[in-house]
Amino acid sequence: MIEKTLIVVGPGGVGKSPLDALFKTDIKIDPYRLRSSGPRDSNDIFYAHPTLRDELHSVLKDLGDEQETKDGVEWFPKSKVLFFKVRKEWQFLIFKGLKGKFAKAEIYAPVLPAILSISDIKSLLGEVRIVVLNPVSQSVKVMQDWVELKKKTEYNCEQRGDDPKTVKKRVESVDEEAPAWKELIKNHGAVEYCNWQFPEYLYKEHDSVEHQKQVLLQARQYLLKANLDLEVFFKSVNEIGQIREPFVK
Repeated sequence: MIEKTLIVVGPGGVGKSPLDALFKTDIKIDPYRLRSSGPRDSNDIFYAHPTLRDELHSVLKDLGDEQETKDGVEWFPKSKVLFFKVRKEWQFLIFKGLKGKFAKAEIYAPVLPAILSISDIKSLLGEVRIVVLNPVSQSVKVMQDWVELKKKTEYNCEQRGDDPKTVKKRVESVDEEAPAWKELIKNHGAVEYCNWQFPEYLYKEHDSVEHQKQVLLQARQYLLKANLDLEVFFKSVNEIGQIREPFVK
């Protein structure tokens, strides 16, 4: 049974993916992405064709599982299967059979409030800790608009090496995601890290595992400074020191 779950959110390029090398969790809860355009690359192991949603719906209903819908989120309580949309494309998570004490979940911020309001899911995740990585100095709680946040997101994604189409997509996504980050901070106990200084491109500045480990250790220290409760999810300093291969390509 899961006791605690960590969820990290923030704009594109801010440095969420490199933090995977920091987490020492029993379970990684990753959604399957139903993309009509196909898998992004050979590493896109959670890709599935969009027709799978209709097929799963049919199977689950035939098994007597009645769909519950809330704010666009589809929940099948008997099978513990969850469907939700991310930037107009469906994703789904299977919660049945998850075992372990500590989990890290990858869930799109705009659907999180609806998901966390479903008591069945909340109980499956245990105590939920949410981290909001904000690359600018002003808190999203007081921003009058998202202009500065979009500029920083554009910069971080360009420096990461994203193509122009992807950069545009990540920047436009801020309009949908930022209000959700604000709600998560105000109503769901999320901890915001303003002026987050560990974007993904920073790990790539030197093609060296030692450089990447040093950035990761600095990020670890920064996270713990505001919230010591997160330490249960993290590898120790010694464990990070044992990483032998670059973890950001």
